[in-house]
Amino acid sequence: MLQHAIKDAFPGIDTVIPLGASSTILRGALVYGHSPTSIQERVLKYTYGVEVAEKFKEGIDPEHLKLTTAKGKRCWVFSKHVERGQIVKCNEPHVEKSYKTAHNFQRRITFRIFATELTNVRYTDECIYTLGKSHLSSMNQRSYQEEVLLSL
Repeated sequence: MLQHAIKDAFPGIDTVIPLGASSTILRGALVYGHSPTSIQERVLKYTYGVEVAEKFKEGIDPEHLKLTTAKGKRCWVFSKHVERGQIVKCNEPHVEKSYKTAHNFQRRITFRIFATELTNVRYTDECIYTLGKSHLSSMNQRSYQEEVLLSL
């Protein structure tokens, strides 16, 4: 029924009907491999974000995620950049967020990047996947506190 509807809707175009789902996936991978710009946007399968240290909330945040910095008690939390189900354009940054260092005169920041199937996450231990790390270094030795801009 779907094949007939497609052929009726596009009578001047040759319709290729693959024999199985695996051949469809293979064909899509081949098209993308030869022409990456052929896919311009996609729907995200996961929520993506980074781990950051926010102000610790007594009685709410778990003790095992608490750390002490020059700013006081902090907690490792998930900072969401994009959400599962969101439509995004390929090869473009989608969110720019500004973060500050946790310690005075800190010259290097490490962002741990996470993915989860959930849309509302507070802590990174709720995430399923640790995707990797990004290290940012500063050459500014005079800065009391460095601010960085991270795009995902």
